[in-house]
Amino acid sequence: MVYWMKSADYTAYMDTQQAINLGLMRSCAKLGVEFAFPTRTVQRQLSEPAGRGRAGPPCHVAARRTQRLLIAAPSPATAIPSSTRSQHSPPPSPAHWL
Repeated sequence: MVYWMKSADYTAYMDTQQAINLGLMRSCAKLGVEFAFPTRTVQRQLSEPAGRGRAGPPCHVAARRTQRLLIAAPSPATAIPSSTRSQHSPPPSPAHWL
């Protein structure tokens, strides 16, 4: 979202930005619009050293050792009061963060 302020006062800018963003979130919550929970998937390879001159494990064994980790950021839905959040929104506590 882009907007211009007629004032160079940074505090006024931040207050206006917060009012716009919170108003947008409240309007979306009233309409039942939900935002995607920001996530990132990190894959890491768990393997043992190949040793002296030996080949590593076959591809299918290495593939089984790959783990998928889900790293989640705090959801913007946590800023909406619980009375306006839908039943599918994450709880406001950090227990759902990794």
